Formats: sequence, structure tokens, C-alpha cells
Amino acid sequence: MSRVARVAKIAVTALILVLISTGCMRAEFVIELNEDGTGTLSNVFAMTEEAYNLFLENGTDPFEDYTTDKKVIDGVSYVYYTGDLGKMTFKEIEEELLEFIPDTDSDDPIPLFKDVSIKKKASLFKNEYRFKMVTNKDAVTDNETMSASELMTVLVSVKMPGKVISHKVNDNVVNITIDEYSEEKTYEIVSTSSNTLVIGILVLLLFFLIIAVVVVVVIVVVLKKKKDAKVQDSTYTPAAEETDQEL
Repeated sequence: MSRVARVAKIAVTALILVLISTGCMRAEFVIELNEDGTGTLSNVFAMTEEAYNLFLENGTDPFEDYTTDKKVIDGVSYVYYTGDLGKMTFKEIEEELLEFIPDTDSDDPIPLFKDVSIKKKASLFKNEYRFKMVTNKDAVTDNETMSASELMTVLVSVKMPGKVISHKVNDNVVNITIDEYSEEKTYEIVSTSSNTLVIGILVLLLFFLIIAVVVVVVIVVVLKKKKDAKVQDSTYTPAAEETDQEL
């Protein structure tokens, strides 16, 4: 590599480190979980437009392989791209999140998440869902001056099935911002839903039971009326016959 090339590479690397250290990058994970054990996962990676333009001025497009768009967040303009991974199982979503590494420049990169688990516990009348993630303690970059918290802000949006009982939220969506990694942190979301299949079957059985009881009651009433009518017929003597016999 020529000296000019080496200098250019060092300059670009320095620029990257400076930009990253100012918190110009954001990563967003949008997760929606379904009652059947599947879900969807999409991710958004964004960089401030100012930082993105500085990369372009230095001949580097960090998003060159993606279709980008712009949006304003808290008054700051960002350039971003979205990746939609489509429908996945709970297990596949876990694996995808566990692979995310915010500090790819480190010699020994540490994933953002130490553990991710998505569990469904089914009972006769109720299903319980738990989304749990544990962040790793800080990862240090090559220059040993920047931590993972300085690399980017990570936002995780999780839409749970049923009703969220662990947080006060609207539309069952819990938004979590991860921007501090000095120690391991655990985030857990719990929701519940009724076991509609079992409840539906029980309602149907109850309906048929009520119908059966009504039918039995009707039959009993009809038979009783017939029996009473026969008793009346057997004890009845016409008045005319009684008069003739007396004469």
C-alpha cells in the first residue's frame, strides 16, 4: 500500500471514529410477536445527514449497498436504510438479535446482547409470553477510548401478543432505548392472552348442554301432560249416561 493510500485510510478511519464517538448513529429493531410462536423483525440503521455527507466528501458511502431515505428525529435529519427480515420463529428472532455487534472495529468485538429469549407458556385458559434481553457490559474499540455506548443508540420496539401486563403501554407496544452499557442490564416484557380455542370449545359445549337440558325439560313436560290427560280420560263419566241409569 502506498503512503498516500495509507494516509487516506488513516484519515477516513479517524473520521469514522470521530463521527461515531459523537453518537451520530442509531440502530432500531422493530419486533412484532404473534400468538402462534412466529413474529416479524425489521431493522433500521441511521446516521445523521451531516455525518453521512462527511463520509461522501471523503469518497466513502457507508450505505452504498442499500436504498436510503431521510427522516427527522428530535429535530435532527438522519439518512437511514431499512432491512425487513420477514416472518420468523421466536428462535430465529433470538438468534438474529444475538448476532448484532455495534462495535465492528474492535479486535475482540462483543455482541450487544448477552442473552435474548422469547418464551410462550400455555395453560388451559391463558397463554403467557415473555420477551427478555440482557445487554453485554461495555465493549472497547481498538483505540481503547470509546465504548459501545458511544458507538450508537439502540432502540428496540416490541409489539407483544395479548395484553402487556409488565408495562403501562398503548397498543401492546413497548419501546426500549439502550444507550448505556457500563454494566449488564436486563429488560423483560410480559403479556398474557386468553386461550381462545379452549374457551371457544367450552362455550360450544355449554351451548349444547343448555340445548340438551331444554330438550329434556320439554320432553318431560310433554310426557307429563300426556300422562295427566290419560288419567283424566280414565276417570271421566259422561253426565248423560248417569241420568239414564237412574231412570
